Amino acid sequence: MSQRLWACMGSLILIAALIFIAGCDDDVGLQQWEPVIEEPDHDDPRIEGPEVMEREAWVDQFYQRDAALDILWVVDVTESMSDHLVNIQENFHRFINVLDELELDFQLGMTTTDLSPDGGGGRLIGSPPVLTPQDDLQQFMERTNRPFQVGAEESFESARRVVESGLHGFPRHEAMLAIIALTDEDDKSPGSQGFYERAFLGLKGPGNHDLIRFSAIAGDLPDGCVDPEHEHIIGAGADPAERIHAMVVRTGGVFGSVCDKDYGPALDEIGLESAGLRRVFPLSHRADPSQGITVEVDEEEIVEDPAEGWRYDEPTQSIRFDGNYIPPAATVIHVRYRVTS
Repeated sequence: MSQRLWACMGSLILIAALIFIAGCDDDVGLQQWEPVIEEPDHDDPRIEGPEVMEREAWVDQFYQRDAALDILWVVDVTESMSDHLVNIQENFHRFINVLDELELDFQLGMTTTDLSPDGGGGRLIGSPPVLTPQDDLQQFMERTNRPFQVGAEESFESARRVVESGLHGFPRHEAMLAIIALTDEDDKSPGSQGFYERAFLGLKGPGNHDLIRFSAIAGDLPDGCVDPEHEHIIGAGADPAERIHAMVVRTGGVFGSVCDKDYGPALDEIGLESAGLRRVFPLSHRADPSQGITVEVDEEEIVEDPAEGWRYDEPTQSIRFDGNYIPPAATVIHVRYRVTS
């Protein structure tokens, strides 16, 4: 074969290769990315965030935490608390109902404010010492039927000893911890306010202070209170619980009055807040409410109702559940809306 023929064939091969490469570049340039929606992994908290956008229609996806909750009741069993203990026993079912509705994995424990040798303080009382949803929970408040205490009301120190001991698997490290004090006296623990704040807020390790709630049903500020049915009895009132109230504020808990005739509303609120479930879900874009907003929890549409559902808070660009409904634990929340121009 002549050198001229080899040269021609080489040129043809080179031209064919260039055409093939050019064709490949054209194909790459025409490829377009398309969003892929996958079923969420409920065990992966990273699924939270915007799911997909098509023009101005947007869907934000959020994950409600899988809430394990440990609850420690710290109960004052002095003689002056006798009527208040009856009140809590009669209304305790409302507290349990809230936990059941939120489908929480919870544990219940009780101690007293009395750290004297026979007072029951600083340790879990009752058998078994820890109750779960599988137990008969109505027996829980029967544990307050014990001899009246003689020691000082040391709510903070008694609670600290229980939660730092870790006995009986209580509390669990990964779980929310709710400490609830029921007393008609302020805390008389020996340590400073700051000491107990650090003890409780540091229990779960650095950065996990939001896993602690301290709530209370105690004497009102600034002057204490008197049960209306006992106004004629000298010394029947409750002292202002200044230290306890400060702890409630510091940990984001709930404060109710021990002089209320009905503890039911306070127990409802304490139950909801103790769970630590999210109530506020910031959207990734500003929504246009006039175009409609749809909120679904595990594919069930939730009504727009400030009391029984959700509301859109325009200043913070958030969906808020401020009323009686909170998305249950381990659920996926979808918010569909139009983005405002």
